[in-house]
Formats: sequence, C-alpha cells, structure tokens
Amino acid sequence: MLAGVVRARAHGQLPNMRAIVGFAAETGDANGDVLFHARAKLRRKGCDLLVVNAVGEGRAFEVDSNDGWLLASDGTESALQHGSKTLMASRIVDAIVTFLAGCSS
Repeated sequence: MLAGVVRARAHGQLPNMRAIVGFAAETGDANGDVLFHARAKLRRKGCDLLVVNAVGEGRAFEVDSNDGWLLASDGTESALQHGSKTLMASRIVDAIVTFLAGCSS
C-alpha cells in the first residue's frame, strides 16, 4: 500500500501530498539488525519518513510505551526516546512538521 501511494504521487495523482510517512515494525535477524532492515524498507518503499519500532516480547504491540527511530529519505535518522505511545505520536507529528517546513524553504 505504501509503495502504491508513493507511485501515485510520483505520477501526479496526488499533487497536494507533501509528505508520505510509513510505519514499520521490524525485527533483526542473521542478515542485519532492526535499522538495517528499516533502511532497506525506506529505500524500497520510497516514502519521505519511516517510523520504525523494534518488535519482540514486551515491545511495540504488547505495552503502553515504546521507542524507535525516525528515518528520512534524505538519510537523516533520529532516535525516538522511550515514552508513552501518546508522547511518541506527538514526537512523530513534530517530525512531520519539521520535514514539511524544510520542504517549503
């Protein structure tokens, strides 16, 4: 679905869409850690920002708090420090606002 939205924007079907944000729940494996797989997903999907959470026992879906990373298409990465899911959502919105401000300058 995410790649489809990115393609639609690239073909002019979504001309007013200024930021496409994806979300990824990732695990590490023998081929790479969570960030390795998240970076690959960002490249594959082509979104502007990718919010990444490591999943596993006691992480992401099973708890009321979380942490993660925010990866941007320009190569910047920032850690989303541990906090409530409401706080995480606020941080993500702040990052989107910052991204959009950078696009309009």
